[in-house]
Amino acid sequence: MKIRRWALLTTVLYAVTLGVLTFPLILACFHEVGNEVQLDDIAEIYSDEGYWLVIAVLTLAQSLLLLIPIQIVRARPVRRGRWITLAVAAGLMMGLLVAAGVLSLAEVVQLDDFLDGSALSVCMLIAVAGWIFWGFVFARYTRSQDPDSALNKVLDRLITGSIAELLVAVPSHVYVRNKDYCCAGAGTFLGIATGLSVMLFAFGPGVFFLFAKRVKMLRAAAPSAAGGGMGRHTRDALLWMVLSLVGLTYGWAVGLGQGLRDVGFGLGQICFAVMGIAACVHGARAYFALEPGRRRLLAGSACFAGAVLHSTLWWVLAI
Repeated sequence: MKIRRWALLTTVLYAVTLGVLTFPLILACFHEVGNEVQLDDIAEIYSDEGYWLVIAVLTLAQSLLLLIPIQIVRARPVRRGRWITLAVAAGLMMGLLVAAGVLSLAEVVQLDDFLDGSALSVCMLIAVAGWIFWGFVFARYTRSQDPDSALNKVLDRLITGSIAELLVAVPSHVYVRNKDYCCAGAGTFLGIATGLSVMLFAFGPGVFFLFAKRVKMLRAAAPSAAGGGMGRHTRDALLWMVLSLVGLTYGWAVGLGQGLRDVGFGLGQICFAVMGIAACVHGARAYFALEPGRRRLLAGSACFAGAVLHSTLWWVLAI
């Protein structure tokens, strides 16, 4: 069982969720502004390097948090070094929660003045202090002989802390949004975003355990399937075929509308070629490994080859 793949999938889902929720969260927090919140403004956030740096840091912390669950699922002893790594990642999140709560309260008290250098410096010091304090608290859980119990304690602290921080940030945001000053609600918005991010962060191990449980159930049921399922390479080959055809369809949709020299058409053809090569590689592995489900792979390959031939003919006729 490829446990690390499911851990990677959990981490990717966390990063994607953060990116997807950014758009509705901005609209929900600043809907009173009306026309001032434009799609171009939100697009600038997605194009900002600092935004993606924050996403990268949170994603890295999520991957570090999953080191313990990976060992638990593998039924292996958890080394102290992994606990220290988890304590550092979880302590960072708790420090961010404390700093975000203080920043939300600072905006309520100082309003527009919360953006001055001293207030932000204090929040940064509080974040570092909270990181160190909670890091030591979580590191003490290494003394526990039950990894599941210790991990649950860490996750409980994170979920409780995120809920408490949201109970501060949300009412504070409602209050400051009714005030007329520049950047109203910016600090409390960061507080809400931090609370939601840490809450999703704490749910990561739970999602990973669900994936691992599902895989174990499928593995246990595999002998009774008697070849009725599909092998890993067969499944991957069919998936890459579908994705390759999606890229091909997108390229031709752009090419027929804007011409074959359009950039979108070229990108579609590149995606089609790369994913098609991946499909061929996995198909060859499935064939030589004699995996179950070869009939499905043969049918999928026939459809894939037909689509490639059809696209090639259209391309020749169009040129």
